[in-house]
Order: sequence, then structure tokens, then C-alpha cells
Amino acid sequence: MSAKRPGLFRTMALTIAISMLTTLVIGSLLYYTLKRQDVAHLQDAERMADQAVEQQAVAASQVIAAVSRSVLHSDLSRLQDTVNMVQSTAGLRDVMIVNKDNMVLAATNVTQVGQTLQDATWLSWKGQNREVAQRAAQSGQPVFAVVEPLKDKGETLAWAILVFAVPDHAIALRPPEERVRETARLMAPIFLFVLMGIGFAMKLAAASIRKQIQGLMASVLTESPQAETDEEWLPKAS
Repeated sequence: MSAKRPGLFRTMALTIAISMLTTLVIGSLLYYTLKRQDVAHLQDAERMADQAVEQQAVAASQVIAAVSRSVLHSDLSRLQDTVNMVQSTAGLRDVMIVNKDNMVLAATNVTQVGQTLQDATWLSWKGQNREVAQRAAQSGQPVFAVVEPLKDKGETLAWAILVFAVPDHAIALRPPEERVRETARLMAPIFLFVLMGIGFAMKLAAASIRKQIQGLMASVLTESPQAETDEEWLPKAS
């Protein structure tokens, strides 16, 4: 009985060690998978938020462009008043009305009125002669710029450039500690299953090896010439 105890202890220790190693490998893969899912979820959420901001900015720009177009037809002197009036639009940071000659007719920053735009970005937007909506940067801050052509009977009379602030909708990833806890919670039943499976497999293997050894010993004893040798050593009867 005492000889079996060290062997049983070694078997149990080996079973636990193999189970823990297997669980650790599977847990590492699971942790990596959970992290990738978190990153993908974060990217999807940010993409949806950007699309919502774009849709709101374009819708507001179309309304402001329609008002500016009406004023442009009726009374050009009221164009600056119109720009001042729409400044209360949610998220709107800057407005500029530019004519076909690239001259600023009205702007949130009145010092820009009368100036001529010649930068490459504006010329690229103007060359497309259509609604343009894209991310940009203003004073080092990310913004969303919308360019609306003010058309009349197919002819572009001027352009409305509107700049919207990009709201901070950053979503933080789950902390590693929380992801580790979730991995441990998911791996607990897997560890028990692996432990039971390896223990049962080792038990079957040990039984099979023991059976083979017993069969081999029985075969050796059966084929031993001990019986004939004993007979030779018996004294002969006179």
C-alpha cells in the first residue's frame, strides 16, 4: 500500500500539470480572441458614430445652403446676417460663402470676408462641383467639412463651406484585468473537463500497460524450462 502511494501521487501531479498546461494554452488563445473581438467592436462603434456625425452634418449643411441660396438671389447684403444666424447650429464651428472667383462673400470670421481662397484643398473641392463631405483638420483639431454648391438652374453661383466639430465618442477597450477574469470564468469548466479527461486517459493507459506486463510475465513463466531442470536434479530410483 505504501509503495502505491508515491506512484499515485506522481500520477495525480502529472495529470494536474498537463491539465494546467493545456488550459493555459487554450486560455491564451481565448484571451487573444476576446481582445480581437473588443477591438472589432470598438472599430464598428466608432465607424457608426462617424457615419451618424456625417449624416447630421450633411443634413444641416443642405438646410443652410438652401437658406444661403435664397438670400443670394434676393439680397446679397444679408448674406453675412444669414451666416451669423446659422452659427447656433449644433456642432457648427465655421461657415464660409465663396463665389465663383474664389472670393469670400461671408464668413463666421468676418476678417476673412473679401479674401481670395487659393489653397489646394479648396481648389480640389471646387473642381468637383458637387457636394463634398470629408474629414479635415482646423487649428490642429479634427473636424468634418462639408462643401455645398449653391446652384440655380444647373449653374453654380457660389459655394457654402461648413465646418463641424467632431464629437469625442471614443470608446475605451475593456481593461486587461476584466478580460482576464472573463477568460478565467470561461476556462474553469474547460479545466475540469480536461483534468477528468486526462486522468481517465492515464488510468486506461496505466491499466493497459499493467495488463501487458502481466501477460508478458505469464508468458515468460509458462515457457521457462524450470520443470525439466527440476526433474534432472531428482535422484534416480535404484
